[in-house]
Amino acid sequence: MTNQDFYTTLTIGTDLIPSEDIYYKKLGAILYEMRIKQGLTITQVCYATGIKTDDLYGYENGAQKIPVYDLLLLLSFMEQE
Repeated sequence: MTNQDFYTTLTIGTDLIPSEDIYYKKLGAILYEMRIKQGLTITQVCYATGIKTDDLYGYENGAQKIPVYDLLLLLSFMEQE
């Protein structure tokens, strides 16, 4: 996914940046899709990144804000797989 694709996905194809809750739900859905597409379990990702299971579950469901550092860890790990 290119940066432009990522931006377009997160802004839901509009010129407006969505509200914070919609943003985190959409971002979580993207992370979930990436993980599933690569055949990874939450346990595998958490073990490799050091992110707590409850936190990753919350990120993927959009129930919890994703700190930038955790986002970078997740993207870096999934890019390697």
